[in-house]
Amino acid sequence: MGWTPLSKRGARLTLQDHFAPAIEAASSGFKLTGYQAYLSTVVAPILMATEASRNLFAPVGQLRGAGETFVNTGLAETFRVLGQTSWRDSEIAGALLEEQAANGHLSEADLSAYRVEEREPLSLSVGEASVFLNPLPAASGTLIQYALQHLGDCKPVSLAAALNAADEARLSARGDLSALLKHPLRQNGTTHISAVDADGNACSVTVSNGTGSGEIVNGFGFMLNNILGEEDVNPGGSAGWPVNTRPASMMCPTLLETSDGRLIALGSGGSSRIRSAVFQAVARLSFGGVPLPEAVEMPRLHVENGHLDVEAGLEQRHLADLINAFSDHRIWAEPNMFFGGVHAVQKTGSGEFEGIGDRRREGVAVIVD
Repeated sequence: MGWTPLSKRGARLTLQDHFAPAIEAASSGFKLTGYQAYLSTVVAPILMATEASRNLFAPVGQLRGAGETFVNTGLAETFRVLGQTSWRDSEIAGALLEEQAANGHLSEADLSAYRVEEREPLSLSVGEASVFLNPLPAASGTLIQYALQHLGDCKPVSLAAALNAADEARLSARGDLSALLKHPLRQNGTTHISAVDADGNACSVTVSNGTGSGEIVNGFGFMLNNILGEEDVNPGGSAGWPVNTRPASMMCPTLLETSDGRLIALGSGGSSRIRSAVFQAVARLSFGGVPLPEAVEMPRLHVENGHLDVEAGLEQRHLADLINAFSDHRIWAEPNMFFGGVHAVQKTGSGEFEGIGDRRREGVAVIVD
């Protein structure tokens, strides 16, 4: 787990202070928003899959609705432990192994062998900005870099063509995305947080549990992930998942430095749409310096396997160009969580702060004095 290395590298608060708000929210509970309640219905079969999961998410027999209070004292305990000691030196590790012992594959040796890996980001110049992307084995950074290198302007049809080129390269690489880079691969429900501060530090963090497995670690309130069942991460399925290899990921926390002095941190959830969501935000910020809110809120598109998905709201002439270029397409009636959720913050050259949480995924932005 990367909490401790990150904290040692740049944090000013103790781990206990970092976890304190989360402990309070998990212990006292918080009211579910309409969006959170809706997401619960989307993954209802997983949340209702086991007795432990049902007890946590549906204690009265049905999932909580908007406005109802969700409490997770087990997760609060996890955060308390992590604020005091390493997870490897706590009861969490043993409980995790016990929870998946019957049908899982993790062993004590796996946990002992785990190491946090620090890697140099992919860096490239795009328009008027320097862009820093998540490197391999994460997949999105490589695909976004490839798409940006095939982009000359930010017309919607140009964005779609660049995304299509990257997707075709993804398919032709047959799982070896190192073929898209000049250097070799060094080693074979998603949430994003972006932050910048007055001293010019920036942090972009994306974490994922996939859609979950239904298995709750006893006493600690968190669900084991289903990452090996995610097609983007493990296209070979249960019969072909990699051994002794860090799995790929579509997550792509991203930083930008623009020619007008803006320092920007951004990222997105959204499975395979992460790469298109981050790509479009980066392209719009880099070519012509589009304002941050506009770069996030503009109608978004996604190209995969030759199929185009596009949100309504584009000018008719741009929409016509897209339809002409992609006979296989779908026009969405309104903005949708399908297209990811880019949460972004920036410090301007004059020292002002601005942030935007993508309304597609009920994001929020806060400026703290």
